[in-house]
Amino acid sequence: MKTYGSNFSRILPVGYSPNRAIAWWLLFFCFTGCHPTLPAQQSPAGRFLWETEAIAERFYTDKLQQLYLVTATGELIKYDAAGREVFRYNNNRLGRLGQVDATNPFNLLLYYPDFLQVIVLDRTLSEVATLNLFDLGYVQVQALGLSSDNQIWVYDEQRFRLSKISPEGQVGQESSDLSLQLEHPPRPRFLLERRQTVFLVDPERGVYLFDIFGQPLQTIELRGLSRVQVHGDYLWYAQEGRLFSYHLPSGKVQEMPLPAEAGAAGQIQVQKDRLYVLQDHKVRVLALTQ
Repeated sequence: MKTYGSNFSRILPVGYSPNRAIAWWLLFFCFTGCHPTLPAQQSPAGRFLWETEAIAERFYTDKLQQLYLVTATGELIKYDAAGREVFRYNNNRLGRLGQVDATNPFNLLLYYPDFLQVIVLDRTLSEVATLNLFDLGYVQVQALGLSSDNQIWVYDEQRFRLSKISPEGQVGQESSDLSLQLEHPPRPRFLLERRQTVFLVDPERGVYLFDIFGQPLQTIELRGLSRVQVHGDYLWYAQEGRLFSYHLPSGKVQEMPLPAEAGAAGQIQVQKDRLYVLQDHKVRVLALTQ
């Protein structure tokens, strides 16, 4: 399996001009899929749209620009794209809410690692399915995520295997023992499927990429990450309040300057033309403008 290093000296793509406005226009059009007409001198800005009232520990977003806020007590609060609170979900019997996968806004995946419990919610945050991984023979799972066909990817740290299982617990795909294939098998804390690729984020080793059959493809040496976003050919991640993009085909990294309105962000996500930042336990939503 190939291993690719990272370059944090802001290597820029061919033809790129190091102008803040152009950087944000490239970011905007990468997410929207349109073809940019780049402005020459205008500076990027973030127009304030709304912020949450509830105290947030962390948050997630979906492709409909909806927001899912997790409180310190593990309650999940959903906001629509206009900033209206619409639904809440709380399950204090299962310990810490470890992960929320909002890949499919109509099929939300929640994971409670203390009890190895998976819960699937519909768009109203009502339970539609539950799955206990311990009953299936798993004893050490820290990362899982939704597949493109609404199955569940699970990484078993005890057996070093990546499996795709149905909501009923039937195994569809499974890798061989990765400790026999990789010098350092992953210990991920985040999992995401995009572009027919499974991304496992290991804070110590980097980002591991697998195909949809669970076979390893490459390792990207981006360490210290807790989670990532993937849109098109770009992997997006935040570190120390700064936003970076990693071009998957070339391995080039560039920092995307944040608008002044973003302030000191503890967590950052982008969905189309919106920037979501966590500041002082509130989630602020900004519209990206030229």
